[in-house]
Amino acid sequence: MGCCFTPLSAPLIKRFDESDNDLERFLMDEYRYKNWIAITNIFPETEAYASHIIDEGDIDIILKICDTEVRTMNEVRNVLEKNKGKYISIDFEDGKRMVVSDIDGNARNTDKTI
Repeated sequence: MGCCFTPLSAPLIKRFDESDNDLERFLMDEYRYKNWIAITNIFPETEAYASHIIDEGDIDIILKICDTEVRTMNEVRNVLEKNKGKYISIDFEDGKRMVVSDIDGNARNTDKTI
């Protein structure tokens, strides 16, 4: 897929909070006791990069992958494994959606070269 999935943490929020993301809200009680997964990097020359959904140097918080809520890295792995060879949709906390094709294994093959 060309993305780095990372559990959201306080140091990560502080590192990226200079952007326009308003990530500091994830340090408040309402959000901080939940597990969150973020995309922290999208590699150039990938379908995810070409989508222009996440700006370079920015991160986005994931709500769902393929209409399944994900809160841990194991859940991310399981959903991606279950959806091999399909279109992968990622819904973000800010309302954006990214769709990447894994038809013919393209996304998985890209990941092997990164």
